Amino acid sequence: MQKKTKETVLRSKIVGRMTKAIGLKTQKELSGKLKITPSQITSYIARDDSTFYKRICSFATKHSLSINWLLTG
Repeated sequence: MQKKTKETVLRSKIVGRMTKAIGLKTQKELSGKLKITPSQITSYIARDDSTFYKRICSFATKHSLSINWLLTG
């Protein structure tokens, strides 16, 4: 099991905000909306993935959400 760092906790919170912002309950549901696999979300949380930040920006635009809020809460 990988040790949680400040960065992994932050990325997990971002995914949580994305999930809740559109009324979903699970990361699996979110992965379906993003058209990626659940393991890709898990990978993003565990390791910084710059391509996921592009998805966050697209997600925010599509759902009229603040990118700043998604990233910082």
